[in-house]
Amino acid sequence: MKSNFKIPQILLLWLTTTLVACSGSSSGNSGGVTPNITTSITIDNAGVVPIIGNTPTTSVVYVHNNDTVAINGISYTAISNIESSSRFLDTDSAAACSSIPAGQSCPLSFTTPQISSATAQGSTLITASYSTSDGKVNSFSQTISYAIVANAMTNGAVFNSGVLLTSSGNPTAYGTLYLYGSGANQLYTVNSLALNKGGVQIIQGNISGKQMQSNYVQAVEISATSPVANTSLALSAGFSANLTATSSLADGTQFTSVANIGVTPAASGAILTSGQVPIINTAALNTTSSIYITNAGNTTATLGEITFPSGVTSLSESDSCGASLAAGAGCTIYFRLPRINGNGNISIPYNGGSASPLVQTITWYNSVSQAILAVRATSNPLSFSATIG
Repeated sequence: MKSNFKIPQILLLWLTTTLVACSGSSSGNSGGVTPNITTSITIDNAGVVPIIGNTPTTSVVYVHNNDTVAINGISYTAISNIESSSRFLDTDSAAACSSIPAGQSCPLSFTTPQISSATAQGSTLITASYSTSDGKVNSFSQTISYAIVANAMTNGAVFNSGVLLTSSGNPTAYGTLYLYGSGANQLYTVNSLALNKGGVQIIQGNISGKQMQSNYVQAVEISATSPVANTSLALSAGFSANLTATSSLADGTQFTSVANIGVTPAASGAILTSGQVPIINTAALNTTSSIYITNAGNTTATLGEITFPSGVTSLSESDSCGASLAAGAGCTIYFRLPRINGNGNISIPYNGGSASPLVQTITWYNSVSQAILAVRATSNPLSFSATIG
């Protein structure tokens, strides 16, 4: 049996999931009890979306109405740290997701930018703006990260990364991750998708018993719901789990891929997460780049002084980040890179949650003065420093 027990290195995929209608999902409300809703509209935390070769990937991320009444008039915006002439969000899908019934979800379709192998990765900040029944104007932001993957090896149906499930203070935590068919011209049978802990479930995209071809991508949505009193797993504590995909070829060759699932506590405090930053060629005229951060927790984060690698200049006058970042909000940090090869960490300290800062690694090179030796993108789109057990 061939196996892959680590979150795979970013491979490739070409995804064709084009759902545009709202669909039912777990709402975290059982026994007729009205849930304690903190954030009405949420967008799932997502694993890294794989990009195969020069072909942009089309997939979905799920938007949830966690409230007990329908919410209409939801609008969506998207900004990316990679230049692209194409829209990230599908117009028809955004229109379909402008109204979501109570306790339901809607698959929001997107297409990643076309990126070069040198750029390797990037991210987009999506914001949903809406008004609740009391007339209050709200918004919720989420970062979608994507990266080029090497898909030459025949490894079965592969999870591109793990995912961190967040509840934003609500009874149910959600996350979307991406399963793809590896290799070329292969047809796999996905024998099973199985979680190793109770309290966590697949609610969208379970293709157990179905076939998957090479370069096909399937969005799989996971949830963790506040359990009944006699269940040991609780969002108040946070925990981790594994999602295992077993697949096979017609000749009987077996494959295994495991995705790590983290579940944050419902009362998590502030949780800052960040998206992928493109690898920048500083021989270009513009050496400016950006990082998107979001607060996936349930309280406001007070931001400290941001530190940059040596030679990297902060462009704080252009930042949309202020002294604090509200729960569910996102902002952009801009910086300028030196015209040499280098890498380092951007560190963003904050109060209101974890004692550890958010740390994002960045890499840059100059194709004229120095050759870049190797480019390797990370398969984990999130930095999360709180303990989840």
